[in-house]
Amino acid sequence: MEIAGSTCNSCKRPVTFAVDGKVCPNCRVVVHLGCEPEEVCGRCERPYEKCERPIPDPVRDALLPRALRMRSPGPTFVVLTTVVVAVLLIVSYYVIMDSI
Repeated sequence: MEIAGSTCNSCKRPVTFAVDGKVCPNCRVVVHLGCEPEEVCGRCERPYEKCERPIPDPVRDALLPRALRMRSPGPTFVVLTTVVVAVLLIVSYYVIMDSI
């Protein structure tokens, strides 16, 4: 359930940010963290669910320097492959002609 934009069941004001509120998944009741200090819903006695900020991961969020980035094989691969195939064709042609 969406917490941000919902109306607090205690003070009847909107919950502006999701991290400022909590919701009962059973009753679908949204309250501000400050309005309801309890960890369980007063109606159904189930624990509230809170929206928590994700833990930052500096490794995942880091920018890699150009030297460490993977490069696509691109035109270099195509040129080298063409040269190798051409050399193999020429060698095999001379081997076949020499054996005749």
